[in-house]
Amino acid sequence: MDIYFSVCFKGAVETSSYSDGVLDFGFRDPSAEAYVGFSLAGAEEAANRAKSARNLGFDGVESATRAEWERQLSRIDVDFEDAKLRSLFYSTLYHSLLKPSDCGVGYIDFSTFWDVYRTQLPLVLSFDAATAKGMCEHIIATVERKGFSPICQIMDDTIVHKDMQATALPVYTLTDAFFRGVFSKKDYPRLKKTFALEFAHADISGMSPTHALDLSGAYRAAAYVAESCEDNSYARELKAKAAVWKKAYDVETALLHANTNYYEGNHWNYSFRPHPGMAERVSMAGGFDGYLALLDRFFCRGQVFPEWTPAKDRERKLGSFEGLNNETDMDTPYAYIWCGKPDRTAEVVDLVRRCRFSAGEGGCPGNNDSGATSSWYVWNSLGIYPLTGTPYYLLGTPSVASAEMRFARGKLKISVERESTRSIYPAGYVFNGRAFLSPWIAVEELECGGELKFKLSDRPAAVRAPIPDWL
Repeated sequence: MDIYFSVCFKGAVETSSYSDGVLDFGFRDPSAEAYVGFSLAGAEEAANRAKSARNLGFDGVESATRAEWERQLSRIDVDFEDAKLRSLFYSTLYHSLLKPSDCGVGYIDFSTFWDVYRTQLPLVLSFDAATAKGMCEHIIATVERKGFSPICQIMDDTIVHKDMQATALPVYTLTDAFFRGVFSKKDYPRLKKTFALEFAHADISGMSPTHALDLSGAYRAAAYVAESCEDNSYARELKAKAAVWKKAYDVETALLHANTNYYEGNHWNYSFRPHPGMAERVSMAGGFDGYLALLDRFFCRGQVFPEWTPAKDRERKLGSFEGLNNETDMDTPYAYIWCGKPDRTAEVVDLVRRCRFSAGEGGCPGNNDSGATSSWYVWNSLGIYPLTGTPYYLLGTPSVASAEMRFARGKLKISVERESTRSIYPAGYVFNGRAFLSPWIAVEELECGGELKFKLSDRPAAVRAPIPDWL
């Protein structure tokens, strides 16, 4: 991939030379300024960018940059009881919005889809209509041109469809875009063609069982779109294919097959991802109580640990939650919803927010993964979580006192009613005057705006919460 650049100056150039890729300039005036423009589209665009920067001057460029970031970050207004949490929130929001980048001829820095498709891309799709449209058009154009969309797109000519990380993830993003109004029913023929091409390249033979879960969710995601567009025969076909998730599990352990390689984790880390057929998956574990026991073991619930042990002496607990060190476990706290225990989701989310994120250098647990980890914090501070590939948000436990979210389609106010400052347990929700107990809400309903009130208690509910039947 060619990168074009242009340099212009304020101040007289006295000498110039070029050698081995290095440009060297000498100036008469020690306060001279250099302005550099880059482009992947062509030399003319690079020159125009450099000239524009020169016309603005350093202070003008800085001012314009500050104004643009203010515009981006002001899409969400938050209030916290603790001012430090407000600073942390906007720091994570900033780090959530750095990618992908509009390079003039498309979008780059999907690095990688596996990292960003669950939390970071839904943030872009929900709040920035122009970027969402351009990004998704780029994905479709790539599939139309190449026959597939790669797991990673950076400034590199190497584009391959086979990757050990994941399978068919662009289907999730295009489906999420449809649910958020980026596409409409008139776009369905193009979406269907894109889905079909992506599925045609989705060879999961010889891959980790996680690829079967990826493909299963992608089939179901596309089926949601087909159903919405009255293409019922195609929807039935896709939903039948979504049963591929069953190949991933060992029915004796109710976990993914252990005797294979996993990317950045092991079979425990991936065994609690929400996917199609969740009722059957829970039944495989022995029902609600059996599935709950597996989850509690994974999250080390009830286990006692030494107060402090030097890192070199600690025994690594393989097969347990890693505190959001990586993106493998991002959805896992919400798996408790499928056994009617959102209170335990709240406990895990609250603990991760308080103990794994902080302001300043090193404040993000593990790898930020192109904004994936920071956007997890953003969503979970607000108390809503985008379950990618479905037309639903899951509802958790907010840490904000209140918030106002300027979605692309409407303005949403979030309010929180707590029994005390320690309250984290969901006790019900009210949306635009409608009270309900189910810990989920439709994407379209929420993003068209209104008011969502969370009622939080000091104690878990005595009975099981409603359980989703749509996966």
